[in-house]
Amino acid sequence: MRLIVRLSLAIAAALALNACGARQNVELASGEPLRLTRIVMYQNGLAHFERRGHAEGRSVDLAVPATQVDDVLRSLTVVDGADAAITGVRMMPATTGEDVTLRIGLVGEGARDLRISYVTELPGFRPTYRLVVHDDAVHVQGLAVVDNPTSESWSDVGLTLSTEVPLSFRFDVRTARTANRPAFGPDGHLIRTELGNQLTNVFHSNAAPTGAGEINAAYGRAQAGQPEMSNRAGRLVGEAPEGDDGAPDAPSNGGASNALLAFEQRPASAEGAFAEMHGFHLGGHESGLVPFVDTRTSGRMALVFKPSQGGALSAEHPYRAVLFRNPSDASLMTGPVSIFSGDRFVGDGVTATVAAGAHAFVPYALERSVHVTQNTEQVEDEVRGTQLNGGVLTVELRAVARDRFDVTTTQPLAHPLYVYAPLLEGFEPRELPAGAIQTPQGYFLPATPSERGDATVVFDQVRRRSVRVNLASDPDHAYVPALLRLLDGRPEVARLREIANRLVAIAEELDTHAEDLNVERAALVERRDALEALRGVSGGDDVRQRLSRGVAENVARVDALARRASELHAEQIGLEQEWYARLRAMDDTSP
Repeated sequence: MRLIVRLSLAIAAALALNACGARQNVELASGEPLRLTRIVMYQNGLAHFERRGHAEGRSVDLAVPATQVDDVLRSLTVVDGADAAITGVRMMPATTGEDVTLRIGLVGEGARDLRISYVTELPGFRPTYRLVVHDDAVHVQGLAVVDNPTSESWSDVGLTLSTEVPLSFRFDVRTARTANRPAFGPDGHLIRTELGNQLTNVFHSNAAPTGAGEINAAYGRAQAGQPEMSNRAGRLVGEAPEGDDGAPDAPSNGGASNALLAFEQRPASAEGAFAEMHGFHLGGHESGLVPFVDTRTSGRMALVFKPSQGGALSAEHPYRAVLFRNPSDASLMTGPVSIFSGDRFVGDGVTATVAAGAHAFVPYALERSVHVTQNTEQVEDEVRGTQLNGGVLTVELRAVARDRFDVTTTQPLAHPLYVYAPLLEGFEPRELPAGAIQTPQGYFLPATPSERGDATVVFDQVRRRSVRVNLASDPDHAYVPALLRLLDGRPEVARLREIANRLVAIAEELDTHAEDLNVERAALVERRDALEALRGVSGGDDVRQRLSRGVAENVARVDALARRASELHAEQIGLEQEWYARLRAMDDTSP
């Protein structure tokens, strides 16, 4: 059952390292520590502790590891069920390596119910899994490794393991700091002092002849120690940000090291409660296993073909794997998996994050008796008209990417085989076959071998986009066939088809006439040049006569071709005007 954690911060108590003001002389009696009742562990190395108890005296003590004092002082919340106030919080001296005692002073006498909560760092839990495959189901057992690095025993506490990653920062509130103020002498001039390297850089960059830069640099030094975002904010346990040098207090430098960016980029599908249990026991400085899922679910042994980077054999052979469905209502996190078939161990695997109710494959070995060849190509581009409005056609363009898998085997398959086709951005399946498993990253498609042991799986993904083109002004556009298919069955389509076909024929005839006209004109020029060469030459009358007849024939053919071209152009203009008028008259035409 998904747990929604609600942290009440009502009655934010006045927090002071020493009692002050009117309370300064109040003597706080030694208090009794409150019992630890609840721990919420988060996946980015944080934990929310909650303590409750019945207080009779004037104070209660809270023992805190010295390394966690800053976090506790920053997040400490005290809620008094009797609506009483507190006098303050005293941080008692501690030797190196020992716990620091925070003594919380209570106003007035009498009994009251207290709840104290705070947030601090704690090693994150690590999930591990066991999958036991039976004939008709898979038993899923999940255990989380939990560490108690404190000296306090966790006895009979409520423990929640949460996959949520609350944003958190480191902030030093324990160390005393004073402002660095500029000093002036009796004559009103600034007294120069030696500055550290950090300030020297500022001093040289801001220095001015008037001395204003020196004053600004002095004030800048007082602000130079501002804390950076913690590298642990918004991160999963074990996640290494880019540029992280491993230093616990290394500042973020943008990119992946930026805490806010890391928080925003974390997959939302992994958020939610992971496990909750009551009466948990774990001694100080001990580690233990916490069960969070232990139930049967649908699943079976299977073969899955999904090539992995760096695995040459996986590009030809499928993996043996366990297919199971997440039986819980929270995501199962990444972790190692031990796989058993009945009571026999068969191998180890690693699961990625599995969303609630989703299916997952956990591969554990390679199956070399099965060979798979995959071919991916773009096989066709489809154009389909969807709407005509005032001569403007809306066209749906569809690109088809096809994955083809050819499977051959050397022996009968003992388990069902799935082949993996990655999801292509902007594409969607034309049709999902029965038994296919869809994930956010792609599709696992069943492959059913024939009696000979071979199988073929063809999977199409289609990308669709729409464009608008003005076909009323362009009857020769490439999308005219899509227009005619859209209008198929309407009375106007027959005349539009005639016009389109006739315009195509006219264009072809005009091209032919243009070629013929060029040939005739070239022949006419050659014959005229030959006659001109015979001018003043004696004899050759028969040649002159043949050339003259040829010139006359060329002139006649040129004239005929020109007249025909003019007629075709006139017909073309008339048809284009009719096309334009008919399409413009068609409004809101859709299939």
